[in-house]
Amino acid sequence: MDYFEITSPVAKFDSLRTILAVANQFNLEIHGMDVNGAYLNAKLEEEIYMYQPPGFDDGSGRVLRLNLNLYGLKQGGRCWNEKFTKELLNLGYHQSAADKCIFIRISNNHINILVVYVDDLGIIADTEQEIAKMKAELTDLFQMTDLGPLTKILGLKIDCNCENGTLKLSQGPYMLRPDPGRMPEWGRSSDQDGVIKYRKRVTE
Repeated sequence: MDYFEITSPVAKFDSLRTILAVANQFNLEIHGMDVNGAYLNAKLEEEIYMYQPPGFDDGSGRVLRLNLNLYGLKQGGRCWNEKFTKELLNLGYHQSAADKCIFIRISNNHINILVVYVDDLGIIADTEQEIAKMKAELTDLFQMTDLGPLTKILGLKIDCNCENGTLKLSQGPYMLRPDPGRMPEWGRSSDQDGVIKYRKRVTE
């Protein structure tokens, strides 16, 4: 046996919706980032060997020992999650007790929130300066792709209208999939167009 634990947590869809609703209510900045080659950043705890890949076989019949994580390994997602979690905790984030893929940090009266779904990140903060700071910290650790203001995550289309104080979530693309039986468990909507609407509460 070349692995022990393979389960890996991902952000719950209800957590994502709740955080987006709170962000809209308090006018927080919402951005996204993607970790390039995420799995390849984690080291393996187990001793694993593989055949020499086509094009790199020296004809000796020898096998290769893996030192780093690799896509396709059963424990690949868990290795990456453990690595990323450790780095975030070192940056001062606290892991939510309700959702292991939600990380929160309060620094100098500023709030930073990270939503982690494997290598897709939702980044929430109260100012653009804090967003830039969070991105810089992550880029120092891993090779990242900056997605800018978040318009799509986990199959959700996000439409934010700051002037009206509204944020809409749509799963239209999932509704149109040819194989609806493969929709995620959370593939439901609040109306026939697959749009979930949040409106900022106005206090008189």
